[in-house]
Amino acid sequence: MPYNLEHVRSALGELKFAKVTKLILDTANLLNGYVESDDERMYSHFCGYAELLDGGQSVWFKKASYRTLFIGGATHDPSLRTKKEYPKEGDLIVGKIERSAKGPVFSFWAHRAEPILNLRKAIIKGPRSLSSTSRSFGKLKSGHTRKRTEDDLWALARLYLCCDVHMFIAEYGKEEKRIRHPSRPSSNGIIIERNIVEFIFLSAMFAKDPTILSDFYTGMGGMMPANSEMFSIDALRAVLEKW
Repeated sequence: MPYNLEHVRSALGELKFAKVTKLILDTANLLNGYVESDDERMYSHFCGYAELLDGGQSVWFKKASYRTLFIGGATHDPSLRTKKEYPKEGDLIVGKIERSAKGPVFSFWAHRAEPILNLRKAIIKGPRSLSSTSRSFGKLKSGHTRKRTEDDLWALARLYLCCDVHMFIAEYGKEEKRIRHPSRPSSNGIIIERNIVEFIFLSAMFAKDPTILSDFYTGMGGMMPANSEMFSIDALRAVLEKW
């Protein structure tokens, strides 16, 4: 039976995507002006404008509003340390918008957002969006988690849309039994930022569907992974009861 993804669709639907049209840097905010390379310079503040994909409205954003995104068990945390990593004209940013006296502003945002947009499209389209393993991985490959792992969003999509807890369960067995990776043909299995049981727990919590975690533990056949008490079904239900 398909998982209940109503909350996932709702949460992703609240996000707004926009293309950067202008980035404003002021040398008064330069932190390391002594470096020779312009790309390596760091600024305490910058701001800019981005045009919404939906409607074309111009929205203001600033460095201080940058946030790490948490979507299920996945994170999205592109580096923002030096100028070469700042959003550039044409880059896609994602976040939420609030109204201000000067017009719409991003209350929080993150850049390099194409994989997040592709995840939202996949969730809306359904399992058919994952029919081509290599193509779907290419669209959901990120590399912008806090540990720079690439498989997280693709694994999340398979969990939500294909109810594929077995891909995660296989990680506890022999490598030859794990899923064949679409971009690493010489090795099997997935590489994600979090440990498996935590990833499943947080993904079930984000979806507000305990069935996801229940299916995982049922598939484990009584074998309890590390941290299973912390990420138990009872713990999940206790969290969801407070929401």
